[in-house]
Amino acid sequence: RHVDASTTPFIFFYLCSVARIYSIVTMLSRNRIHLTAAIAALFVCVGPLVESFVLPNCQSFAPRTTSSSERQKEQPTFVLSAAGMGMGMGSPTKNKKKNKKGSKKNKASSGGGNGGDSAPFNANASLMRMEKVYDEMAKADAKAMQKDSSENYQGDDKVMSEYIIAARAPTVKDAKAASDWVPVAQMAMVRPYAVARASEAVSSDDNIKAVVSQYCREIGQSAILGAPAFKSIPRNAIEYSVESTESFYKHVYDVVIEGKNEDANNDQVMTKAEARKVLELDGNNADANDVSAIKRSYRKLSMKLHPDRFVGVERTEEEIKATSDQFAQVKLAYETMSSGVRSADGKGMSWYESLGGRERTEFYGPIPLMARDLSKTIMDRHQVQSAIVGLDPELVQSFVARNQAAKA
Repeated sequence: RHVDASTTPFIFFYLCSVARIYSIVTMLSRNRIHLTAAIAALFVCVGPLVESFVLPNCQSFAPRTTSSSERQKEQPTFVLSAAGMGMGMGSPTKNKKKNKKGSKKNKASSGGGNGGDSAPFNANASLMRMEKVYDEMAKADAKAMQKDSSENYQGDDKVMSEYIIAARAPTVKDAKAASDWVPVAQMAMVRPYAVARASEAVSSDDNIKAVVSQYCREIGQSAILGAPAFKSIPRNAIEYSVESTESFYKHVYDVVIEGKNEDANNDQVMTKAEARKVLELDGNNADANDVSAIKRSYRKLSMKLHPDRFVGVERTEEEIKATSDQFAQVKLAYETMSSGVRSADGKGMSWYESLGGRERTEFYGPIPLMARDLSKTIMDRHQVQSAIVGLDPELVQSFVARNQAAKA
């Protein structure tokens, strides 16, 4: 198959050698020497000659053999040359996989559906970026306040509002830590003054719903950083609520964390521990946080110390003053303990929702979440900018511990 002019002399020599061998074998066979032995002897003599002169110059007759390393070196050259010749072949396999990964990243970064992301979303990195955005928004708002101290905003002026976001998972059976609302994040929202005035009520503010829906992944990550118990809860099982920071610190923080009674009409304040002691409730007993037990203790003590019981009884001024002060302390203790106590049947508002009573009108939850593409459209239409930051883990853990103790 590979015969050319350069190999013709060697072929002629090889044929002559074969003819010579045949004549010798024929002669030997006439002298009655075994034919097989004669052929073997002739090949032993002629073999070195053929190996020295014929085979080195007749490699075209032998099949080409290459090592695995040579084949690996030659294969990319063949593939690239074929691709360069316009034969429809693409780049090597590794490059194809790399391109596919790159296309997935591009698709994920450009998309915005409510679950159409093909690449995992890094909520922690997004939270870190939002911390800087939050600081910039706060600084810009402070400068605007200094520039116009009268706060006479116009329709196009930007105003900043801040909210506290709480999370819970009431449908998850084993999620005791999230059985009631837990404050997990703080949200800042900058928008035109006219847009803010159009939705003064938190429950009817579509911009708030859009922001929570858009950044629910970052809010969920804030919950995990504040309380690791949220990590085992499915994201779609978590509900979110929102209220202004002023409402939260007045009706929730001061009562739960600071332990103050929020009744402004009282000259004194009382912690929960002090209230339990006045009402003779054991802090280690479950009845200490039961509304029925609190009412029973209050009625018993108020009847014992009520001024009408001492009508016609001769008492000194010191005794009258001491009884009056005890009666006032019992009343204050009852008001302190009644704030944020859930009924024994578990119906109605939760413990967190009942904090503040009727005065707490800015709490709204659970928020109906919308698709992220729709929430992004609403935010763009109303020129809304927003950022999310996590709360202090100690603050978050205090509410988690309360939920776990209530479910123990």
